[in-house]
Amino acid sequence: MNEQITEIIKKLSEKLGVASEGLWRALLKQAPLSAATELVLIVIVFIAFRKWFKSIVKRESDELTPVAWLVWGVLFGFAFICFGCNLDRTLAGFFNPEYWALKEILTSVK
Repeated sequence: MNEQITEIIKKLSEKLGVASEGLWRALLKQAPLSAATELVLIVIVFIAFRKWFKSIVKRESDELTPVAWLVWGVLFGFAFICFGCNLDRTLAGFFNPEYWALKEILTSVK
């Protein structure tokens, strides 16, 4: 870490009332937990969309079927974009916790 980042961590730790080393270690431990939580949420949402998809397919064609497909498509697209934009955080939490922790610190300082 360079001096500027170390200074930001010290300021944040003073604001929180903890040692900067303790804050950094806590963030490194939190990275995989946060990533796992996000991954579980992604899986739950996509399982719900799959079940909803199957219920629409099983449904007899009626006048509400096109509306159901439209609503499903819009919500699925929205969820896909949201999770796609957050994918770097999820992967960083598992594979590069230092980057995740640094990003969290810089986000909290803004």
